[in-house]
Amino acid sequence: MRLYIKRADTSIFFDPDASGPVSLMVGDTIIRGEYKTESSLSPSLLSLLLSGLKPEYKKWDNEKIDFSYIKNKIIPLYATFDSAHRIDHVKAVIHDSIEEAKELGASVTLSLIAGAYHDIGLTIDRKTHHLVSGEMMRKDEFLTSTFPPDIVTLLSEAAEDHRASSSTLPRSLFGAIVSDSDRQLNIETVLSRTIQYSRSHGAENIDQIKAHVFSHMAEKYSKNGYLSMFFPSEKDKCNILQLHSLSENEKLLSEIVEKLWSKVENF
Repeated sequence: MRLYIKRADTSIFFDPDASGPVSLMVGDTIIRGEYKTESSLSPSLLSLLLSGLKPEYKKWDNEKIDFSYIKNKIIPLYATFDSAHRIDHVKAVIHDSIEEAKELGASVTLSLIAGAYHDIGLTIDRKTHHLVSGEMMRKDEFLTSTFPPDIVTLLSEAAEDHRASSSTLPRSLFGAIVSDSDRQLNIETVLSRTIQYSRSHGAENIDQIKAHVFSHMAEKYSKNGYLSMFFPSEKDKCNILQLHSLSENEKLLSEIVEKLWSKVENF
């Protein structure tokens, strides 16, 4: 029997009648005993993927969890952050985390929660917010009362590992999911967030905005930039190619920034 994981381009071959312990779960399918995989992923990414599909993670999708605390206490925090990390951003990250979890067969519940909490450290510090988010999550009343310590640790590490500039592999599949979902690679979204961030950090006119956008695009979104994704969708791959091209076209980039400026100058 063959199971295909959509986003990761990975096939798992297994015998559903085989004896042995439950090794992992993909979607609602339990995989028992020995199995083999065929994948285009690197060995390290494939290992990360398979380790994140454990039944003890997926089981949380079947638990009755009250998400009102997240809705009423966590999401509203984003209204106080810089304009590139507002409520529309966290909602987009949550949505994409759920979609990626579904396509990989991972726990939707754990992915949703990691996405909701990933930037809460911005309440204290911008530069180290990913680490602060993890610290806050380990003390969070909802998380510690709902999940056992190992799951709280798993979720907090996912927040700590979501930074695009990180040069190391996330410690879990959920860190990769949040990291991927945090990218938001639509061109208008990327440029609008960059403009908003630049404005909230001292840029006072369009020339200063453009200088920051040109620099940021070259540093992060060019072919040699530090942007990375672990399990990109086909749409993500197309967006990445467009961003590579745009980062090399300063004339077109300047024109787009000028058009977007009027939409965000009052943020």
